[in-house]
Amino acid sequence: MKKIYVSDLDMNLEEIDKIMKKYNVVENIEDSTDVIVVPGGISAFSDIFTANKLNKNLFLYNKNMFYSDLINNLYKSHLEGYIDEAPSSYIHIESEIDNILKDMEENENDKSNDGKSSKLL
Repeated sequence: MKKIYVSDLDMNLEEIDKIMKKYNVVENIEDSTDVIVVPGGISAFSDIFTANKLNKNLFLYNKNMFYSDLINNLYKSHLEGYIDEAPSSYIHIESEIDNILKDMEENENDKSNDGKSSKLL
């Protein structure tokens, strides 16, 4: 079973319930297989980069376009040569929690088929 780290467990209780019903939620990012980062403060931004550094499956909950500026800056950094990989190669971005859960399931199925994920952005 997947072990999910959620960057901010204070988010909407209904959304957390959806995650907890389907997956085992852990308190430590290092113990997780997947990371969901929800809109939040500095620690949420830190979790994005920590998940990437630890090669975790990263799912960015871009609720109300909260992370759009960050996403655009990451793409700009890639286009200008500061980052080797485009964000779409390491971040799954969705604006609805149900879509994140669906992407997580598809990602798990894709990896069991060929070892790679096919749906990112």
